[in-house]
Amino acid sequence: MLKEYDIRDAPTLGRFMNSVSREQYLIGCIGSGKSTAALVKIGKLASEQSVDGSGVRCSRWAVVRNTYRQLTDTTLASWMQWYGESGMSRRYIKSENKYVFDYADMQSEVLFRALDKPDDVSNLLSLELTGGWLNEFRYFPFRMLRDFKGRLGRYPKTERGLGGAVRFGPSWSGLLADTNPPDVDSDWYRYLELERPASGVDVFRQPSGLSDVAENKRFLRDNYYEDLCVGASAEWVKVYVHGEYGFSREGKGVYHEFDEGRHVVDADLGVERGSRLIVGMDWGLTPSAVFGQ
Repeated sequence: MLKEYDIRDAPTLGRFMNSVSREQYLIGCIGSGKSTAALVKIGKLASEQSVDGSGVRCSRWAVVRNTYRQLTDTTLASWMQWYGESGMSRRYIKSENKYVFDYADMQSEVLFRALDKPDDVSNLLSLELTGGWLNEFRYFPFRMLRDFKGRLGRYPKTERGLGGAVRFGPSWSGLLADTNPPDVDSDWYRYLELERPASGVDVFRQPSGLSDVAENKRFLRDNYYEDLCVGASAEWVKVYVHGEYGFSREGKGVYHEFDEGRHVVDADLGVERGSRLIVGMDWGLTPSAVFGQ
């Protein structure tokens, strides 16, 4: 059964769908349709590949999540919801964790991979791929990005004929990635916001779920984002409802009373020249210091 992908009220998702850059990053609040846009785009890109010498559009994709449980419970489940487990022109091979398209002149493989163990990473980085999708990429180690990109654009192979080189490689290859906003102290933030290359990398930021231009809301229940805010911390709302970069809350907190909104200022605090600078230090098991004037 065919499904219609309707993004008439989601201009950010529309720009993502139309991008031809080699790296495409989609960042937004929860429930904003990011994952759906990425999985639909894989099918779009597979159908748009140029035909090879045999008149076939070949491609191979890797869909990657950080754990196997998240891969099967969320990413793969969403994929099946849109493409179905089996049909005349498509099927899921569970033993290989692979989805196959064989439709008209399109032959495409979609490999689902998780990174629970070191062997999973090495196996992923040995694949020959057309493109890949990192689902919730903020949970991946940034150092993996370079190696993973090195596996893209390698399928189908470039062939050589008697008259010289005949290129039957992919007409488009590259990386799709989506996530809720990473932490501002992460390598992902540094790369995407501070060091982004001038070309070849697109970053798409969706609006807040509480804004007048929120995307995908007509597919959510009424007051979805308003209800999420009830009882949630300001930092959680900032990241997951407003879709803004935040600060890490991973691990065990040292100072449970710490509140980002109260204890951190947006501007630099100036020094009052001529006034005494006071430093108080605690050299116990958790050394700390406070500066004041």
